[in-house]
Amino acid sequence: MTDALTIHDLQRQMYLRSLHESRVQRINEWLAHPTNMVAAWHRVQASRGAHTPGIDGETVTPSARSPRPWLTELARQLAAGTWQPTAPRWLEIPKAGGQGTRRLGIPTLRDRVVHTALKQLLEPVLDPRFFPHSVGFRPGTSVAWVLDQALNCLSGGTANGPRYSSVLRLDIANCFDEIDHGTLLDQLARHVADARILDLIRMIVVASGTTVGRWWWSRTRGLLQGSALSPLLCNLYLHGLDVELVQWGTAHHEQTTHYRYADDLLVLAADDSLAGCTWRGIGRELQQLRQRLHPTKCHQRLASEGFEWLGVWIHPRLTAAAKRPCGFGFDVPTAKIEAISDEIERIVARFRRRRSLRVQHVEACIRLLNQQMKSARQTYRLADNLANLDRSLDAVAQDQIGRLLRATGVARAELSRRYRIRLPGGIATWQVGSNQLVVLSSLTTDQRRPIRFNAPWLLPPPSASQKAPFRAS
Repeated sequence: MTDALTIHDLQRQMYLRSLHESRVQRINEWLAHPTNMVAAWHRVQASRGAHTPGIDGETVTPSARSPRPWLTELARQLAAGTWQPTAPRWLEIPKAGGQGTRRLGIPTLRDRVVHTALKQLLEPVLDPRFFPHSVGFRPGTSVAWVLDQALNCLSGGTANGPRYSSVLRLDIANCFDEIDHGTLLDQLARHVADARILDLIRMIVVASGTTVGRWWWSRTRGLLQGSALSPLLCNLYLHGLDVELVQWGTAHHEQTTHYRYADDLLVLAADDSLAGCTWRGIGRELQQLRQRLHPTKCHQRLASEGFEWLGVWIHPRLTAAAKRPCGFGFDVPTAKIEAISDEIERIVARFRRRRSLRVQHVEACIRLLNQQMKSARQTYRLADNLANLDRSLDAVAQDQIGRLLRATGVARAELSRRYRIRLPGGIATWQVGSNQLVVLSSLTTDQRRPIRFNAPWLLPPPSASQKAPFRAS
């Protein structure tokens, strides 16, 4: 162990150990290591929920950018085995489409660091054991890559027609809320032999779970959806479902395949009969896991009719001349474009609520909007209606930044002279200082197929000059 140990080194050690140990031991000795703790803090600090308080009201503020005292104390508690999780702050978040709410738990800032520190050590142990069919919340994957995989699978066919003509869209109802703690911990113990780590996970899930049953029999269930650790544990919990579906596909000569994005399943089958059998088999397997399919969000249809998955509409493409199917593509629905536009407006609204709004704040807002818009474009860059997405987001962003600049007190007549510039091709945009608001419709479209990147622990170590040691003191 050296001062220059990086989180890459630490995760690679965990990964290499998992190759030689069916149940990995001695994970806890690295949990409170300065490298792991400071890396966890950096990830919490950079997360989207960094400014959302837990039950203690503490957030990532400018004064907490370098939390050395309490981070060292937190590491000491973990090393001594005296750390205890705090109850989360519960929020009711409206579901997409206005169909009820989902319960979101917000851990305290310190608990978030512990959850992330645990994830950094457990992910290199658990993730390599998952199937490629599990595509949600995993290192190296993206929505763009997942969509490309599904489209490529649908578009492939034989001389007798498409290989997969029937589609199942299945949603697991309240998946995170229904995860059984006993089953989850049993599954984790098959891969992890460190009793201290298992006890920590047990404390974390019980602290945020609910108890069901009677006085003579009870069990606890539920994972905290606001925790960095929960998606990894959810993928572990549903790994058995992936195993069954892969074995089912093999038994039927690869006439079925599937993709699982957390609790959202896409199953492709050669015909309707096989799709129906697969649906019933999935229902039985989920019963073993104390889960169930959503009664109204599961559908079976022909692939040629088109279907919704991961927020996009997947459909067969038609040749311009003969109007015959020519592979599959997807469109970003209007509702999804409006949801991204609403997020842009919310970002700007946070800045507009400042009591003393200054031009420097507009610069920060432009940087955030650029990240948001480029991320959306990268995700949906292969969409058939990409131009429509670009135009819609550009219009909202240009309008919102103009309004924000006016709110700084700059006279309307001065706005264009000071902050409006012309790009090649005559396209106008806002530029404040060195920060220029991106114009998506002016960008060149990247038509290359998305790739799946290697997880960090599979990459070669960085050179000595690139290693930046983490130190907590």
